[in-house]
Amino acid sequence: MARRTAVSGGWAATGLAVLLPSVIVALSVFCSLLTVTLFVPVIAALYSRWAGSFEALATIVAGAIGLTAAVIAGDGVLPDFLTPSATGVIVSLVVFVVVLLLRTKKAAPQVAP
Repeated sequence: MARRTAVSGGWAATGLAVLLPSVIVALSVFCSLLTVTLFVPVIAALYSRWAGSFEALATIVAGAIGLTAAVIAGDGVLPDFLTPSATGVIVSLVVFVVVLLLRTKKAAPQVAP
């Protein structure tokens, strides 16, 4: 399994190296993905007692999808002050709060009247 993952990662890196116009673009893509996928889960893990692995996974996926959707949508759809990276972080934060509220509400004990 590890060899397959390494080979597929190598192929993906080679494909990106051929497609991307410069190293600066590749680094900006990498930094944007790193920011939107890890910022909210790390901060939530540091400051929240109730955040778990499910919330972290949901925020990682949501951040990546939010960034991808903002990049695909292109200019003119988002306000000028909202970059694709900021959009990914905001989507990640909203998903974190929603998932956390749904899971804590579901896990709360029911008190009989």
